[in-house]
Amino acid sequence: MHRRIGLLTLIVAALSLVPASPDAEAGMRRVKPARVVGKVVVYRLPHLKPARVRRARIQARGVRRPIALRRIRRAVRRGVLRTRIARRERRRSRLVLVTGAAHAQRGVCSWPDACWRPYADSSPFNRPLPPDPRLMPNSSAIVHSLAERPDKVTVGNSATSWDYSHPIYFSRPGDPEFTLHCYESSWGRCAIEGMRVRVPDRARAARGEDAHMTIADRESGWEYDLYKVRSKPAGGGTLEFRWGGRTRIDGSGTGSGATASGFGNLAGIIRAQELQAGEIRHALFMLIQCSSGTTVYPATGGAGSRCSGGAEAAPMGARVQLDMSDAEIASLDVPRWKKTILRAMAQYGMYFGDTGSGGWGIQMESGATYTSFGLPDALASFARAAGVPGEGGEHVFDIGAGVEWRSRLRIIDPCESRGDC
Repeated sequence: MHRRIGLLTLIVAALSLVPASPDAEAGMRRVKPARVVGKVVVYRLPHLKPARVRRARIQARGVRRPIALRRIRRAVRRGVLRTRIARRERRRSRLVLVTGAAHAQRGVCSWPDACWRPYADSSPFNRPLPPDPRLMPNSSAIVHSLAERPDKVTVGNSATSWDYSHPIYFSRPGDPEFTLHCYESSWGRCAIEGMRVRVPDRARAARGEDAHMTIADRESGWEYDLYKVRSKPAGGGTLEFRWGGRTRIDGSGTGSGATASGFGNLAGIIRAQELQAGEIRHALFMLIQCSSGTTVYPATGGAGSRCSGGAEAAPMGARVQLDMSDAEIASLDVPRWKKTILRAMAQYGMYFGDTGSGGWGIQMESGATYTSFGLPDALASFARAAGVPGEGGEHVFDIGAGVEWRSRLRIIDPCESRGDC
């Protein structure tokens, strides 16, 4: 009897070491059509918690059509999705579900894992560049107008007035409700004026002068981007900010209102989870001191601060690529975290999204994303573990060291981002 109990104990212990199934961790499901009724294809959905579905798409013959997050989660609750598909693609189509673990940290917030990225696969931020992209005619002149190397990026400064990054808050159904109010009256009509949105009670804006705040409502599928937040009362009420906008989390990531370009605040931001995983699957958000005074796709806003002699400066929305192969990046004598960022610059590029002081640089998420809840700054924790230099809780990512930037940058023609070259 004792031997049987001992054997059973060993079996249970061994099973506890087996990796979790896809139902417990992030994964991907491909669902075949159950039947076709006229022009409608019916998919029987696997048993999942709706909150675990991160994104979905219909895929057929190389065509990818994203499905709104709110719609697919309603379908998951019912166990069936019905949708219209072109005749020749109906039988061969597949419904692709991307899922992830729906867990919370200390009951205050949940953050998506490294596999998650905002916006649709068709978004200009999520489409990799082709091997030989078309360049803008004045590519060399624009590159020459940029500073010789990128600015350093400081993390761990969310408690200071130097935090100009974008804190990201993922709202939940039980969070307090706020009425949005744009207090700038001279800029026209604010697109999100009077809208009501749930925001975590402990969420706060970045403490830098821009006072950015981003609320991602994954239930409704909307991202709300706020600029210069000045008042957010405890427990709900009127949330006041100078200007803002919104964009679909499962859409293009454009047409918002908190940055000069109109990009969503989630666009191109490097998250701690991505650096930890060693992979960034999207373009980066680029800051440049000034612009040419013009805009190109995918920018939808203004041009920001204009350079003197603007003809040779970058237009707002410009896509800048690091012209290096994966093999060249792998051979560099630089830290692993830097290779992760360089690969994103080479494979997806950087979109000029806003103007600011200094030369040019990229943006990482604000540590306020975490410290607002009394939790450690995830980027600062990563930097400390990765040996990134720093003191007093702040760490400085020196992106520029180890690369010959001036000879390796090029400006991509906007037709590559539109897909009509």
